[in-house]
Amino acid sequence: MHVADGAPRSGTAGAPGICLKMRIRADCLAEMSHNAARRHAGRHALERNREDLVARWVESKNVGGVSEVTLLTPIKKGFIPGEGRTYEQRLHQALTLTQERIANGYPTAISTIPTIHFARWLILRPQQYLCGDVDPRGRLTYGATNLADDTAIKLEMEKLTSWLFFTSNFDGDMMAYLRDFAVFLGEDLDHVWGNCEGYPAKGARRDFDGFWAYAKKYQLTTHAFYNAYPGLSVPRIHQLAAFKDLFDAFVARTRDGDGRSIDGLAEAFDQFVAETACFPSAFPDAGGMYRIPVPTGEIHRRGAG
Repeated sequence: MHVADGAPRSGTAGAPGICLKMRIRADCLAEMSHNAARRHAGRHALERNREDLVARWVESKNVGGVSEVTLLTPIKKGFIPGEGRTYEQRLHQALTLTQERIANGYPTAISTIPTIHFARWLILRPQQYLCGDVDPRGRLTYGATNLADDTAIKLEMEKLTSWLFFTSNFDGDMMAYLRDFAVFLGEDLDHVWGNCEGYPAKGARRDFDGFWAYAKKYQLTTHAFYNAYPGLSVPRIHQLAAFKDLFDAFVARTRDGDGRSIDGLAEAFDQFVAETACFPSAFPDAGGMYRIPVPTGEIHRRGAG
């Protein structure tokens, strides 16, 4: 800093020297304050950009009204406090119990979501996602054949991360779908992703914004997505399947043993149409709860015999 001629230099006695020091200190404080403001503004801009990037990080593809999502989330390492099992073991038990209920025909929380076509959870362990051999001590070994001394790189398996892989096809929008997850599954959802790093501590239902940001952070890009039934939502598929069963039953009742139609087929068909006309009226739009109105009328066979 330039000091005018005649002004005392730093270290000399007198009021002018004190004033100069105070001015220097004031200039330094002002510069520090300015830099802090710039850093603060920069952090806010970075946070805004990060939020924008998270929101646009991966866009689910949609074909014929059906969307897809794939998440790959890291499972927590180590043992659960107060328990004799790891987070991965607890996750494995939760998924196994769900599969057992599905295999035995018991209702599950996932079956309450009205828009889901397909869902799969699986645990990816280091032995599966890394190429190599496991030695007798349980360590993954990479043979580096290009090295002169044929040195092997050994990695302790417990130090590597296991991942939860989730993929699903569903009707409509991803945010609405994940909100259904949070609402319909609630604690069941927490019992799964609560074993993974970064999952919101309050759970998906009480902190949906946190769950949404978590899902977007770990969503993977799908490069190709195919839908064999464009335009058919889950409720519509259920409706058509139920109607097909009713129509097959109608055909069976209106055919004699030799395959000919019974007498009065036209009247029987009119009755069938009247009885099944309530089907669409009680059926929800895509995303609504699915209810099948079952006609109670009976079509009586007409004719001789």
